Amino acid sequence: MSVATEIDSIVIKGHVSKPGAYCPAPGENLLDLIYKHGGGMAQDRFPLKGVLLDGVSGHFATVDELKKAPPPCTEAMVF
Repeated sequence: MSVATEIDSIVIKGHVSKPGAYCPAPGENLLDLIYKHGGGMAQDRFPLKGVLLDGVSGHFATVDELKKAPPPCTEAMVF
């Protein structure tokens, strides 16, 4: 996993320790992006409550979506 420079990157932001743009490697899911690459929840103070995909016009990820390869989206706001 590397810092993203391609259009297929996903911006992870919100209550994560290392917000940023990441390109998921084959086989990685949204939870990998949040915990492995985004450093997990900020200061371990917040439990993961939800992930909003594609901002206000998007939707909250289901449990199944968190365990699958990331959908084509531009951002994931972590609550």
